[in-house]
This record gives sequence, structure tokens and C-alpha cells, in this order.
Amino acid sequence: MKIGLIGRCDNTGLGNMSYEYFRQLSIDKVLLIKCNNANFPERFLNYTFYDRENPSDEKIKQFLKGLDILLTIETPYNWNIYKLAKEMGVKTILIPMYEFTDTRRELDYVDLFMADSRIAYDKCPESRRVFIPCPVNRDVLPFKLRTKAKIFLHNAGHGGIFGRNGTTELIKAMYYVKSDVKLIINSQYPLEADNPEITVNIGNFKNYWDLWDYGDVFILPCRFGGNFLPFNEAASCGMPVMTTDMYPHNTYLPKELLIEPHIAAPMSLGNIRIEMSFHDPKIIAGAMDKIASQDISKYSKLANDYAEKISWDNLRPLILKQFKKLCEGRQKKI
Repeated sequence: MKIGLIGRCDNTGLGNMSYEYFRQLSIDKVLLIKCNNANFPERFLNYTFYDRENPSDEKIKQFLKGLDILLTIETPYNWNIYKLAKEMGVKTILIPMYEFTDTRRELDYVDLFMADSRIAYDKCPESRRVFIPCPVNRDVLPFKLRTKAKIFLHNAGHGGIFGRNGTTELIKAMYYVKSDVKLIINSQYPLEADNPEITVNIGNFKNYWDLWDYGDVFILPCRFGGNFLPFNEAASCGMPVMTTDMYPHNTYLPKELLIEPHIAAPMSLGNIRIEMSFHDPKIIAGAMDKIASQDISKYSKLANDYAEKISWDNLRPLILKQFKKLCEGRQKKI
């Protein structure tokens, strides 16, 4: 079974997912998409590297030769690829992001939607979907028991579209926090916080796991989103996750750690309707004060239990099983 991957090599969620899928599944061929951020193509041993986001049909045909399975994450960067793959007998898998993977006709050619969030799964065709959470590499993200919420960690990244990570509201919230706590923010874009209780680290960590060296609780009052890989990474490290009380996060995270949004309203991202949450900094501060006064050991242990269920060691067999099922169908058709 020959597996191809269209992936990213930057330090973003998509880049980190591409990296782990590459090394955890023994990917045979990789078509890397170069983005404007710092890129690390050397992570991928056997890759075809393009300097633009839309590789041509001809280049894609060359890439697809000899493959049995093609894995794409959120987007193939050329929407003709699923049709081309079907014509060449290559089965295709898309890991969809519900807020960006729309209802375009090209998705009719996708053989399997491997959704890693319930909200994405809900939007996929019933006959072509499977739910498998985004796995975590526990070798680089080992568990450490957290007992007190003294340091809150927030990974702002590039801020997220429409300020989705809630960084601005979180910074404002620190002015209302009464507890003796600190906030560490890791950011890949210029960010200032005029507050002695806030430390801002600006830079591009080469290894994503270095983001998790410090902190007791991971806090991300997101405005929207289905798959937040950082939640899984935080859990692997034993950090309880504080985020917005919204679907699907409120289906698997402890209710006591969720932050009630001030306003939640439907909005449009292109032709996709989503629910957008907006936060009151005072409510965020109250949630932080509440958890700061508690022993968080039980939440740390719950995080560890969840992370073990979604570890690569446990999910790799399920993922490869889906790949093999597609290949068997391909061989029978031929």
C-alpha cells in the first residue's frame, strides 16, 4: 500500500499534523506546500516541494503515479485533485475542517472523510465518513501531573482568522483576575501585553512540543472551531484545558473548566454558516479565579486518560484499517 500526502511544512496546526501523519504512517510520497511562514521541508525525507499553493494538474498527475491512497488535510490546494485521483485509480481521504471545507462539488469525488472533530463529522456525507480524533505523539508530549493552576498557558499562534483564539480578550481578562497567577503567551506574530503578570514569547519554535515546556492549565477562549489540536497536545502533557462552552468541546471536556461565552451568534465564513462566540474578559477572569483556588489533580488525570485514548499508538491501527479498506475496494473494482 503506497500512501501519498499533500501537506504543509510550516509551524502551524496543519504543518504539525502533516509532520506527524508523515512520520507515524510511513508515508511514501509527500507534496509539500510552501507557505509564507518559516518552512522546514527537511522534516520530510521524500518530498516534492512547490513554491506556490496551487500545483498544476500536470504536476499532480506526476505525483499521483504509483500511489494507492492520497491523504489531504483541510484542502488539496488544487481542487481538481480528487477527480484526477479517481481517474487514475487512487483512493482519496480528506481530513475536513468544518469551518473551511465547504460544500463544493469537487468533494463529491472524495472517497472518505476522516473527520477528527464531531462538528466536522456531522457535516460529512453519512456513507463516506468516519470519526477518528486527531492523534497525539505522547513520546514528545509526556504526561506530568498538574496540581495547582499557577501558570496559565496560551498559544496564540498567528492569532487565527477573525481572532478565533481569543487572545485579545484573554489579555484584557488578566486585569480582572484576583488570584496570584501568571499567564504565558506564545505568539508567532508581534504582540504586546502591558501587564507584569503576562509573559509574551514571540518567535517560531522549530519543534512544536517545545511550546509545552511551561504551564499548569492551557487556556484558549476560542470564538469558533472544531478541531483544536492544541487541546489534545495539552491533554497529553497533563494540562487541563479551559475553553469556550460550545459544541463539540462541551461533549468531552470537563464542564467545570468551560468558559461561558458572553454572546453566541450565527455568522458566515464564505458560504459556510458557523456559530461565533464572543467573550467578556470579566467572565474569563472569573473562570480563571475559580480554577486557581482548586486542586486540579483530577482534571490533570482526566486529561491524561483522554490523551492515552487518542495517542498515535492507539489510533494508528484504526487509521491504517481505514486505508486498507479503501485499498481492498480499489482492488475489487479493478
